[in-house]
Amino acid sequence: MRLNRVLVLKFEDVFPNENKKNFEDYLMGIEKSTLISIGIAFINLFNREEFSDPEYYLSNFFNSQNRPYAGGIWKRVQLLQKGYRTKFNPDVDVTFFSVLNSLYFFEYVLTIQDYHNSKSKEEIERDIFKAFLVLNDKSLFDFELISIDSTKNLDSRYTLFAKTFTSALPHYEFTHVNLNSLMICEFIRAHMLFEFLEKHHPVLVEEFLKYFNLNNWLEYLNKLVFITFSAVSKPGATYLDFDNSSNQDGFLELLSINDKTFLSDLDFRTIRSSPILKMNSNTYRVISVQFLIEFIYKSLRFKLKDINNLLPNAEEVKDLQRIYTLDFSEKICSYIVLRKCFGGKYKQLTGNDIEGMGIKGAPDYYVRNGKYVFLFESKDVMLKSEVKQSGDFELYKKALDEKFYFEKNKKGKIVRKAILQLINSIKSILKCTTSYDKDIPKNVIVYPLLLVHDRLFNVPGLNKYLNHIFQQELKTLAESGYVIDNVKPLILIDIDTLVYHQDNFTSKNSSLQVTLDGYLQFIDHDKRMSRKIKSEPEAFDSFEKSLLSYADYARDFFNSRGLHLPPKMFKEKVYSIAQENIELLSSN
Repeated sequence: MRLNRVLVLKFEDVFPNENKKNFEDYLMGIEKSTLISIGIAFINLFNREEFSDPEYYLSNFFNSQNRPYAGGIWKRVQLLQKGYRTKFNPDVDVTFFSVLNSLYFFEYVLTIQDYHNSKSKEEIERDIFKAFLVLNDKSLFDFELISIDSTKNLDSRYTLFAKTFTSALPHYEFTHVNLNSLMICEFIRAHMLFEFLEKHHPVLVEEFLKYFNLNNWLEYLNKLVFITFSAVSKPGATYLDFDNSSNQDGFLELLSINDKTFLSDLDFRTIRSSPILKMNSNTYRVISVQFLIEFIYKSLRFKLKDINNLLPNAEEVKDLQRIYTLDFSEKICSYIVLRKCFGGKYKQLTGNDIEGMGIKGAPDYYVRNGKYVFLFESKDVMLKSEVKQSGDFELYKKALDEKFYFEKNKKGKIVRKAILQLINSIKSILKCTTSYDKDIPKNVIVYPLLLVHDRLFNVPGLNKYLNHIFQQELKTLAESGYVIDNVKPLILIDIDTLVYHQDNFTSKNSSLQVTLDGYLQFIDHDKRMSRKIKSEPEAFDSFEKSLLSYADYARDFFNSRGLHLPPKMFKEKVYSIAQENIELLSSN
């Protein structure tokens, strides 16, 4: 388990002696439908590991007439890769493309005027290849300048993991995706969401169903089962098309993007909300398999928001964002999944349980198994797109501190967030003043856990940064007389890891506590340095391990033990309503 080290090549790297044109100039004389098809293919090829190999790409993208041309590029790339591996690290790889630039490419070509093809197939291949390299130049140049400037004056304790975090964040959510497990988790969370909305906000569900011309939300999920299972069952495909026979009740039409009113944005919200493109009167093409899967749940909030905004004032759901994030995600969803993970054993209290006792400031979820206490703070928060894509560590730090540490309100008063909330609960436990559990032993061992609802926060370095803040706060407690020896480091956990492995966590040999302890040992760079690290490369490798997320560790932990089957909850909630479609697709 290691960090991926990949350098994206720029135009000057590959063609050092050639005058560079503008990005748009390379695309002139190429039919729009050709550019769109290539853009979609590149977006989805990032789900194929071999695509990142420059030799594989060159041999598959260029036709036989362009083989000598591709061969010359490959010789140049080999020299570059050798130099980078000598200068930086022997494990560094190079690539021609990033998934972000593939999305930018698609957004651009969707809005340009159409041209008739005036170039040969060989010219089209060469010019599109160069256009992508020019796109790399612009995006990478701006990003590198901002990234370098924002990390150059940092405390030496921050520098290395800040640079890793800053370089990884903008594209992390697109490059660390297991589509199968993502799809399972999306369906489970969507099913729970609709159950919640149907009970508490039935009018919004009714309007949602009217929009899609459906009778109930189970029918909606069933239709998505057919489309998404088709997509993930063809992992090697460069594109996936559906014909009109799949467009029952105009469902695909409602998922399709409108290039006449298309608006580009930093977070690709338009594509996320409409992940299918109508190619012609009989063909619908998936733009991004990942965005299609995330439409099941993650992007559903945008569609629900749009529908809610159209409701009459008397029927509109007030503060839908708070209901979605707090009432559902941070409470209902978290409660259900955590109870499954602990198997209904031990002393378990939800935040609602504790509030019902008239106690304020308690954790969102509390579990005690003998002397072991697990404190959860659950936060369904997102980074603004302009922050996420900035490459600016100072902006990242400010946003993360406000979401997970504290922020000041308009009156200048400090509003505590997850880290300070956990510290407050730990103080109560260490002082033996926890009124919601009066049986905590004096030798208590505390696991402070930050539960997040967006995979983006699994980015390398973030857990290390947040734990650094947490340790500073613990040190302040120690200076006030608290004994903190039995308080574990802060661990950030994403909800999808818990959703997918909920059954595995109930086993003694793969319990949540076992994996948490294993993760803490895995990321303990200081202990490795004091015992067995003997060379600089070993030290660097050890430090990189310390940056990895709990999700990375848990995935490898379960995979290495053959524990990768979907949870029973998926069969109970989704398989039962879409059995025919799933079995049909599985047999093909």
